[in-house]
Amino acid sequence: TASFNFTFTESTIDNVFSQSDVVTLNAAITVDANDIGVSSKLFCVVNFNGAWYAMSESGSYLAWDGSLELLPSAETRTLGAVENVSVVEGLTGLAGEFAIYLAYESSSGSLVYTASPIQFSVQSE
Repeated sequence: TASFNFTFTESTIDNVFSQSDVVTLNAAITVDANDIGVSSKLFCVVNFNGAWYAMSESGSYLAWDGSLELLPSAETRTLGAVENVSVVEGLTGLAGEFAIYLAYESSSGSLVYTASPIQFSVQSE
């Protein structure tokens, strides 16, 4: 069974940041044993203030309409037992509510994804 572990590089209370903070979020995906060694696409989807965005291969977030057929992959890699992913790097000055989901394509072609998003907020100053 796969699992997803998110960590912020800054300490925070209840995942609340101020607009002047620099937010960096990383994730460690413990890959299902059946998927180790498989070439897989990784996906990162963000809900920001009610709008959906997906990370592209360039690392930028693009507006996404929720269609799996149009979901861009963030990258393709051969999966090891644990995959480290940079989710948000150096976010500052953008206030709002964030909910972030990660996924990878399994050996069967289905998506293995976070059951619940990592959520955080950035407060206006």
